[in-house]
Amino acid sequence: MLIEIGDGVSIDLSDERVRQRGLRVAIIGESGSGKSHLLGLICEQLISKGAQVVLVDPHSEHVGLAEAFRDSVAVVGGDAGDVPLAAEAAPVYAEMLGSGMSLVLDVMDAVLEGEAALASLIQPVLSSLYRSLSRSPRPVLLALEEAHLLAPQQVTRDTSRLVRTVGNIVTGGRKFGIHTAIATQRPALLNKTVLSQLWLRFFGRLTDRIDREAVRDYFKPGDPEVLKDPMLPPGTFYVWGLGPEVVRVRVRSERLAPHRGETVALEPIRRSEEAERSIQAFRERIEEMLRRREEERSELESLRRRIRELEDALEERERTIAELSLKADIAEAIRSGLAEQGAAEGMRRLVEMYEGRIRELESELELERAARRELESKLATYEKLREALSQIAKENPPQPYLTPMERRVLETLRKYRVLPEYKVASLSGTTLRSSAYREARNRLIRLGLIRKTRHGLEIA
Repeated sequence: MLIEIGDGVSIDLSDERVRQRGLRVAIIGESGSGKSHLLGLICEQLISKGAQVVLVDPHSEHVGLAEAFRDSVAVVGGDAGDVPLAAEAAPVYAEMLGSGMSLVLDVMDAVLEGEAALASLIQPVLSSLYRSLSRSPRPVLLALEEAHLLAPQQVTRDTSRLVRTVGNIVTGGRKFGIHTAIATQRPALLNKTVLSQLWLRFFGRLTDRIDREAVRDYFKPGDPEVLKDPMLPPGTFYVWGLGPEVVRVRVRSERLAPHRGETVALEPIRRSEEAERSIQAFRERIEEMLRRREEERSELESLRRRIRELEDALEERERTIAELSLKADIAEAIRSGLAEQGAAEGMRRLVEMYEGRIRELESELELERAARRELESKLATYEKLREALSQIAKENPPQPYLTPMERRVLETLRKYRVLPEYKVASLSGTTLRSSAYREARNRLIRLGLIRKTRHGLEIA
C-alpha cells in the first residue's frame, strides 16, 4: 500500500521500516512552504485506504477532510464542528474513534487563548484516545499541525503534561497501531525528543537561520543551507529517510479535500442518514454532559455566594444585637437609678421593649444560622470530593517523560539498587563516553530519581 507524494516518490506502508518502527513523519517548513498541504495529502490517502486519522488542527485548515469523507470524518470543535470540543467529553471522542470515525480536532479558539488553555483542553483528549487505543489497538495516524505548540522544547508547568502525553504516544504508540505525522514551521521551538523519533523527514523552505540550525543534525547527510533559498517553490521538499540519500521532491498538487487556506467558507456537509444519526447521538451526549457539568459548577458557585451573603447578614445582625444589648444595659442602669424617683415603671417597659426586640433578632439569627449550616453541609460535600480527587492526584503523581536511555538506566538501578557507574552504563547497553548516557544520567539526578554516591550510582 503506497502513499503517493509526487515526482514518482511514495511511502510504502509495507516497507520493513514502517512495520518495525511505525510510520513516523516530520514535515518542516516555514509558512507558505506547503507543509499543511503535504500533511493533509498524507491524511486523506490513509483515510481513503481504510485507516483512521486524528488530526489536531490549530488553524481550522483541515476541516475540509470532513467534506471529502463525509461518512467517516467528524470535525470536533470550531465553527464547522459536528460536535463541541471540551476536555470533559474526552471519553466520548474515544468512543467516536472506536466507532470507526476519523477526527479533526479544531483547537483554534484554545490557541488564541494561550498555551495554558490549549494544554488543558487537548491533553485529556489525547490521553483518553491513547488509553482507548492501548485497550483496542488498530491503525490510527495521529497528525499534529503546528506541533511546536503541542510539544514545545521549552516545557512549562502549563505544558508539561501535554508534552509528556505527546512524547508517550510518539515513542510508545507503535505497538498499539498509532502512527505519527507532525508539521511545524518552527523546528527550533519543537521538542527534540519528539522530533528525534520521526525517522521520515520532509524539509521545506527555512529562511530563518535559527530554524536551520535546529534541524542540522536531522538533515544529515545533507546541508540545511539549501533550505534558505527564498525562491524554493512551495510544495518542494528535501526528503530524508526514503533511502541512503536526501531526495528532492515536488509534492503533487491534487487533493481530495479542500484546503481551508484556499477555501475559507465551507458548505454544510451532507452525510448519509446513518452517519448523521451517529454524529447526532454523539453530539447530544456531549452537550448533555457539558450541561450537567455547568449545572454542577453553577450550583457550587451559588452555594458559595449564598454563604457569603449569610456571613455578611450574620455580622450585621450580631452588630445590631450588640448595640441593642448596650442600650438595654443603659436602660437597666437608668431604671435602677430612678426607681426611687417614681420613674421605674416607664423605664421597665423601655427595657422590656429592647429585650423583646433582642429576642426577635436572636430568633431570626438562629434561623439564618440553621440555613447557613445546611448550605455549609452541602458545600462540605463538594469540598470532600475535591479533597478526595486531590489526594488521588497526590498518591498517583504524573510521572516525568523519560527517553529510552533514561528508562534503561533507571530500570538497571531499580534492579541492582547501587552499582559502579561503568557497570550501569554497560548494563544499559552503552558506555561512559556516550553523550546520550551522560545526558540521561544527569537528567535522572536532576529529577531526583537516582543519586551519585562514593560507590557509584544508586536508586533514590
